[in-house]
Amino acid sequence: ELTQNMITLQGNFDPSKLLGTPESIVKEVKEMIAAFGINKYIANLGHGMMPNIPVDHVKLFVETIQNYNV
Repeated sequence: ELTQNMITLQGNFDPSKLLGTPESIVKEVKEMIAAFGINKYIANLGHGMMPNIPVDHVKLFVETIQNYNV
């Protein structure tokens, strides 16, 4: 790993992806976590949310992170 688990990384999910289908959100979130790893990584949005993002999509984003299995 590039950082050799020496620093904590945070963010990276583009909030506009939360406008996609539930299936695409789950896929993108899992790919993001797989790319960054589960050690010393705080999964969250790359920047603020837009008001037109469905609340259910935000919930799915959070639940997918919480339920991620290696």
